[in-house]
Amino acid sequence: MNKHIIYLLMLVFHTTYAQQDGVRALYGVKSAKNIDDMENFEVKNIMISIASVLKDFEFELLISDHESLFNRKEQLKPDDISPYIYYQALVFSQGDKTWYVNDLEGTKIVEKNDSKPMTLLLDEKLEWDITKESKNFGDYKVYKATTVRQKGTVKTPVEAWFTSDLPYSFGPLGFGGLPGFIVELKFEEMIYTLNKIEKANVKIKKPKLNNQISYQEYYIMLEKEVADIKKKGY
Repeated sequence: MNKHIIYLLMLVFHTTYAQQDGVRALYGVKSAKNIDDMENFEVKNIMISIASVLKDFEFELLISDHESLFNRKEQLKPDDISPYIYYQALVFSQGDKTWYVNDLEGTKIVEKNDSKPMTLLLDEKLEWDITKESKNFGDYKVYKATTVRQKGTVKTPVEAWFTSDLPYSFGPLGFGGLPGFIVELKFEEMIYTLNKIEKANVKIKKPKLNNQISYQEYYIMLEKEVADIKKKGY
């Protein structure tokens, strides 16, 4: 798709968007892994348990003017689910994080909401490749777009399906910048799928920048920690 056309579409979307109320969208999440093909019995059972927990997870995307906030809706942990399985489901689905985006400021902030709270500052300029591949998603015609997100030294592929029928240039996990709304996102073997979208009175509060570090620095630090553990033979 011609970049000039994309720019004009986004300009129209933002103009329309500014005239509208806030938006609340709900997403479900599931693993993209083919569990049936797993040969290790123990790992397979763990992944089946994690997949079962993921079915109950619901993520909320709030949009107001030029801001968005994406996180997992709070819910009580079922008593019959082991803490280990529940924690793995949180980590795999990024349910332990809150993603804030401000288009005007060019700001992306990721809040880690686990036992070691931390604010990650994400500085990225995504280069989307909008393909000609399309499909129907409910009442919408959606198009496939791909890009990569840098995490430390690793470039992770991203697949998004968006519709220009919804004039919001946002999506899950801080992704956006497309000429339309992301209804389905595949990232790190997880698939986030839109279940519901509605107008709502939305107030988004920018996260406080406590204990902050850059997104890239954080993942490079994790890579070093993993490398040190492997050197020690654990």
